[in-house]
Amino acid sequence: NLTDSEIYAFDVPAEIKDQFPYYLSGYDEEGAPIWIFEGGKWDVRKYVEQGGKHYDGMDVHIDRMYLMFRDSGLNSTGKQFVVICDMGGFNIRQAGHGKTVQFMLSKFVRFEQIARSGTLKRAWLLNVNAIFQGIWQIGSRILGQLANFVE
Repeated sequence: NLTDSEIYAFDVPAEIKDQFPYYLSGYDEEGAPIWIFEGGKWDVRKYVEQGGKHYDGMDVHIDRMYLMFRDSGLNSTGKQFVVICDMGGFNIRQAGHGKTVQFMLSKFVRFEQIARSGTLKRAWLLNVNAIFQGIWQIGSRILGQLANFVE
């Protein structure tokens, strides 16, 4: 595992940044930053199958996203962050590939490690279909108490 400093310093390939976008949308009434990403459109399987530098880049890029969520929350007046994840477009091609699901679940573990400090104010999963619901049932157990902050 990389340290937070190593994650921030890692040179993520431009292709990965383009394929896995996220952005700061604004702030809630208490000053907590609101982050958005469209996880349902992310082709995780492509890079899991590819392996190598693009797989590593995807792995670190997602960890960096989580760190940015946390750190922006800590540096805000609200001391927490809000995240909205749109799962529209998530399909069986992703959910039907064991190594892709394994990678996704590892990202639930990493999110729990980063957000367990109390910086997660609220998370919303939008456009969750039956295919993602099965992964969420497993992932929510990994998140433990943090799952209570997800709608």
